[in-house]
Amino acid sequence: MPRFYRPSAADVAMLTIYLIRAYDQEKGKTTTRARLSEQTLRVMGSRINLRAAFKDEWIEELAALGWSAFPVGDHFGIIRTETTEGWVRIGSKRIRDQLQRIHRGDVGALAEIEKAIETPAEPDDDE
Repeated sequence: MPRFYRPSAADVAMLTIYLIRAYDQEKGKTTTRARLSEQTLRVMGSRINLRAAFKDEWIEELAALGWSAFPVGDHFGIIRTETTEGWVRIGSKRIRDQLQRIHRGDVGALAEIEKAIETPAEPDDDE
């Protein structure tokens, strides 16, 4: 029985970009972000199951092609990496005091944080 070729993670990363470009041509636009189902990834990779190592390598190969991917449920979010360059950068400096409390074992700080994140943030001018 002949064995079929199973594309490597690098091949599937190229196929992913090709799929996005085919979509762009069909719709007459440029896509900078998309959602890709695991089923589509399985079809492109000729696989019944997607092993974690394959998904990790696929994500690395996409990164080398200028795209970032991350799991979201049974899908993947894919974004052109260069589009994130203008995003707001958020560092841990703003919560340094809370982090110091937590690192000292003050679990009360976590309870305060949990309460704070349950309250919706007020919209800012950035939105």
